[in-house]
Amino acid sequence: MMAITEELKAALIEEINEDAAFGYDLFRAIIRGAEDRIATAAYLDQALARQSEEINERFKQVDRRFEQVDQRLDQLDLRIESVKEELKHFIDRKLGYIGSRWGEDIESTYRNFAQTIVT
Repeated sequence: MMAITEELKAALIEEINEDAAFGYDLFRAIIRGAEDRIATAAYLDQALARQSEEINERFKQVDRRFEQVDQRLDQLDLRIESVKEELKHFIDRKLGYIGSRWGEDIESTYRNFAQTIVT
């Protein structure tokens, strides 16, 4: 490859300034030589922009799904809390019933209650 000196650059610029047709031909030759890189870069930029838009849309969809899942989990948490409270009351009633029926201390009442539930 030939080194481009300052003298050559100055001569080319002077020739381009004097002869517009030569300047245009030189420009076309440069563009033709870099055409594949220019076209590839433009194509890649467009493809990257499309992919970015697609990825952003997918992230939005995933984000909406996560929001729906969060809402469902919140509803489930409320239901679990409600069932937990009902179960506490149920166990308290059963322990009171078993304790009054058997008239035993609390430790044996719990043991008997556990056996009653298991069997």
